[in-house]
Amino acid sequence: GMMGMVPNKDQQAMSDEEKAEALALVKGMHMNKSLCYTKIEQWEKGVLAVNKALEFGGDEGKCKYRRGVCHLKMGDAANARSDLERALELNPSDTAIAKMLKEVDKLDKKQEGKAKATFKKMFG
Repeated sequence: GMMGMVPNKDQQAMSDEEKAEALALVKGMHMNKSLCYTKIEQWEKGVLAVNKALEFGGDEGKCKYRRGVCHLKMGDAANARSDLERALELNPSDTAIAKMLKEVDKLDKKQEGKAKATFKKMFG
């Protein structure tokens, strides 16, 4: 309780059941935030929300998918690929994940092309 005050019943430690319920709510909140941020294309915030959701035991498949999409949209092919491949392992029949992995392949090729062009300019 607060200093000098006698704690009343409400201020005593939560039961395990109450703790589990509170954690589930926090996990749900972070899962929802990650979904909202990806919908409004706030990719960095989406990544942070997914990380929090994972910390609280959020659904790994959904989390990795959402974070993979965020990485993809931020042009980070390597992190996008590792998250999406993990999501696909967890949900092998999810066609949305396979589609996103194709997008990662496209991004990879595009970035490779740019790197080659830059390399040519530098060393012709």
